[in-house]
Amino acid sequence: MYNAKIPHGAWTFFDFMVGWNKLHMIGIGGIGMSALANLCKRKNLCIQGSDEKCSGYVIDSLRASGVHVFTGHESGRIDKDIDVIVVSSAIDKDNPEISDALRLGIPVIHRSDLLKKILSGYNVIAISGTHGKTTTTSLMGHVLDCAGLDPTILSGGIMERYKSNVRVGSSKWAVVEADESDKSLLNFEKISYSIVTNIEPEHMENYDNCFENVKRTCKEFLEKATVASISCNDDPCARSVLESTSQTATGSSISYGIAVGSDVEAKNIVYSKKGTRFDIFFRKSQETWPDIDVGLYGEHNVLNALSVVATAKSIGIEYDCVKLALAQFRGVGRRMTVLGLSDNLLFVDDYAHHPTEVRAVISSLRQKEPENKLLAVFQPHRYSRLKNNLDEFALELSKADDIILLPVYSAGEAEIARVNSFELWKRLRSIGKNSLILEKQTNNVLRLHDAILDITSSSSNQKYTVAFLGAGDVSETGRSVAMSFINRPPLNT
Repeated sequence: MYNAKIPHGAWTFFDFMVGWNKLHMIGIGGIGMSALANLCKRKNLCIQGSDEKCSGYVIDSLRASGVHVFTGHESGRIDKDIDVIVVSSAIDKDNPEISDALRLGIPVIHRSDLLKKILSGYNVIAISGTHGKTTTTSLMGHVLDCAGLDPTILSGGIMERYKSNVRVGSSKWAVVEADESDKSLLNFEKISYSIVTNIEPEHMENYDNCFENVKRTCKEFLEKATVASISCNDDPCARSVLESTSQTATGSSISYGIAVGSDVEAKNIVYSKKGTRFDIFFRKSQETWPDIDVGLYGEHNVLNALSVVATAKSIGIEYDCVKLALAQFRGVGRRMTVLGLSDNLLFVDDYAHHPTEVRAVISSLRQKEPENKLLAVFQPHRYSRLKNNLDEFALELSKADDIILLPVYSAGEAEIARVNSFELWKRLRSIGKNSLILEKQTNNVLRLHDAILDITSSSSNQKYTVAFLGAGDVSETGRSVAMSFINRPPLNT
């Protein structure tokens, strides 16, 4: 099945860890930090950390694996026996644990520095972009695993196949999500394949509020590739950035897309309730791979799959193996995750927190359950994102049949005057769409349960998809609400 262009072999231990035995990770419950913690733990390093959250799937999993997780950030936890402190971009510099570390002379490094050291000597496939990184990373790792390449995978979500955001392999292949939000995508010593899924103006506070800086950063990331730079031909910014690297990148450049003229092009796309089927045409070899099935929905996931196929074919993984692997992929947590079914209600959880992502998930849910009405329960994530995309959020949410708005999840940001869910409600109303706002109070689960019941019971025998959307705690609330429906007595009792 496999004919690699890059040699691979067994990997023994963290050579860079000489002198490092005990790590303290501040913000260990973050999805990227927890992946690194899990990876280091499985390599028998002593890991501990702290997080604002006291529980949840990620933190509970860390504790179950033997990682000690402190709740909150407090002075007095950092001892001299700790070799290094690892932090994410979300951690303030005045964090008391950082202050203790500096006082004791313990080095403090960014999580991307730890990742760079871990991946030294690997054949790295790094995936970046504004949207689609997590699904693409997880799908890429899955295909390499099915091909027998035994990769290490670090994903920004819980991969259904592994029930984790990390897979530890024994080869020198690594598939990783490269974070553009804080520019840490540039902090790789070496990349074999660099992939950019799309480019939009997000996290502009880290780019001096200049979109050209975002594009330059993505260009630099693509130019790190030693084998191939791969980017989406359907996204104008990603396409232009790839074209600008074609003469300067060490490796070759490969475009993928539905657009005619892409190096790797999807044709004859058919969407159904089971997923998506399409053919793939390779322009350079004039070869076609027919009848590719993916159990994912939406044009955006066709594009994600194309980037994986482009990479896999370049590596030397054959058609039959790729086709089987794509068909077997079962997705990533919080990406159209089905929570359960109760009477005529299908409950779905999705991470969508940007207008582009809201558009994609609503379109995909229409494909998955075309006979259902769609109720979107949306929690805006960050005041700054809502301010910058207020009209776009209103436009995309208006495509749902019914809408419930939750209060803004601040993610640590200070409130911005006249930027809140009420303003979003007013924008929706201005374009002729009614919505319901639930202000933050006690008994949120019960109040949301009753609001959903009121909306969905207004039409007898009408099926509904209830989608909980957002990157904040709407997922936890949504799961509790879904269970309150699923566990209730049948309506006819």
